[in-house]
Amino acid sequence: MSIRQPRLRGPIFTDPTNDIYKRETQEDAYFLEILDSLKGSPEGMIAKRSRNVLKAFLLPRTDNRRGIFFQRDKPLASEVLTNYLLQTREPPWTSYFVKYADVVNDQRGMSHFNWSVANSNYHVLRTGCFPYIKYHCTRRPRQDLSTDDKFFKAIKILNLGIPTLMYGLAATFLIRHREIVKTPRGDITIYFLLPEDKGSLY
Repeated sequence: MSIRQPRLRGPIFTDPTNDIYKRETQEDAYFLEILDSLKGSPEGMIAKRSRNVLKAFLLPRTDNRRGIFFQRDKPLASEVLTNYLLQTREPPWTSYFVKYADVVNDQRGMSHFNWSVANSNYHVLRTGCFPYIKYHCTRRPRQDLSTDDKFFKAIKILNLGIPTLMYGLAATFLIRHREIVKTPRGDITIYFLLPEDKGSLY
């Protein structure tokens, strides 16, 4: 019997009033019933050991505690970006890290793009540098950044992501400052190499 992999859920799957949530939860409960039916069979040992792990992944959480590898109701990375820029009153620029484990990576594949917040537009350079996602934001008028975005993506593919991985590992030792960003889904810590002067142009 093939066993499907647990699914990481976005916000749409954690709303008990959402029809998709209800359907997916029923499917997951049925899947666990199948595992229970394997008791006494050779597959039963796997089912017995796996059931609690699978429940942590598949069944909904309402207490916001951390699961084994991720938190069930994490904010979107874009939510953290927007709320941080608003929280700091739309600074001229900023550069920060956020942990992959703390957010839903809804901006995956975006390397250079416009991001509008209230009265400001930002040019955002974004890259994954495990275990972080790095954001560098500069307040500028909206422009067509599609060519730049493709260029940066090509560079990442050609170098196999090795430089960004090394950058992320180095950042774990170089980070000297932290700040809290408040989101509707809870507080998130973001990280800086140095404290920033929020009103500074450089």
